[in-house]
Amino acid sequence: MIVTVALQTLVGVDSIKKLGGICTREKIWLHVDAAYAGSFLLCPEFRYLAEDIHLVDSFNLNVHKAMMINFDCSPMWFKDAAEAINYFNVDPVYLKHEHQAVASDYRHLQVALGRRFRALKIWFVLRSMGVSSIQEHLRKHLGLVCFRLKGENEPNEKLNTAINDDGRIHMVPSSSHGVFFLRFAVCSQKTTLEDVEQAVEIIAEISAKL
Repeated sequence: MIVTVALQTLVGVDSIKKLGGICTREKIWLHVDAAYAGSFLLCPEFRYLAEDIHLVDSFNLNVHKAMMINFDCSPMWFKDAAEAINYFNVDPVYLKHEHQAVASDYRHLQVALGRRFRALKIWFVLRSMGVSSIQEHLRKHLGLVCFRLKGENEPNEKLNTAINDDGRIHMVPSSSHGVFFLRFAVCSQKTTLEDVEQAVEIIAEISAKL
């Protein structure tokens, strides 16, 4: 079973406690997709999002979405890596070597045999920024506001088009259960409160013209 911690569309959070209990009882693998919000667990005040994490079998996050690390970089954690190795193990004679017993071989944890050294990017950011600086950055950026005009979808679609055509800010829309809405996402590490207030004024200005 896959549960999400801050689904990108609405930043919805599934209950690990409730679904984890079911998975434990029924012996179902529980994977947490924390692509967006996973990085924010570095801050103590956000860790309630991953309450009862001990019930999880695997967990992944995209640190390139919030931790000032360039694309792509997605760490994954396994409660028991042996389970994954049993599925992905590739060990033909031509790949055997004398260091197999002492060296970690990540080809047994994925489909591909090779991989880029993405971990180095994380190491550089941790060493250069430090935990406290990264936490300070993260505390400003777990923010998504979903909104729409009252009524049908069409006026909201027109509003989204008008905002993007205006060019001062850019909006990315989405829909849920057939309801179209706009998403105001704070993504840049340089975004300030003044930027947010200006964006709200622009949205109100363009909405009034429709």
